[in-house]
Amino acid sequence: MVHVTFDMDAHKRGENPGNQPSVLYEGRPTEKLLPAYKEWMHSVLCEIAQRIDKKILYLLPITLKPNRNTPAGNAEAWVHYPDGKYERANNPLD
Repeated sequence: MVHVTFDMDAHKRGENPGNQPSVLYEGRPTEKLLPAYKEWMHSVLCEIAQRIDKKILYLLPITLKPNRNTPAGNAEAWVHYPDGKYERANNPLD
C-alpha cells in the first residue's frame, strides 16, 4: 500500500521552490501496480496544477527494477497543466 501526502499549505506559504509540491510517500508501489500508480499521479498532479493555476513538472519512475537498458535516471518527465491536460516533456535527466 502507498500513501501520498501533498502539502498545499507549504506551497501557499512559498516554502516550495517554483511549482514543486512537497510530497511524502509511505510505502512503495509494486511493479504490477506501477501503471495504475502513474495514472493516479497524473490525475492528482493535474488537480494540484488547477488549484495553484500553474503548470507542474514531475518525474515518474519508468520501472522499479532498473537495469542496464533503463534510460538514465529511470524517470519520465511530465508536464501537468491547470486545464487538466498533461504531456510527456523532454527529460532533464537525459
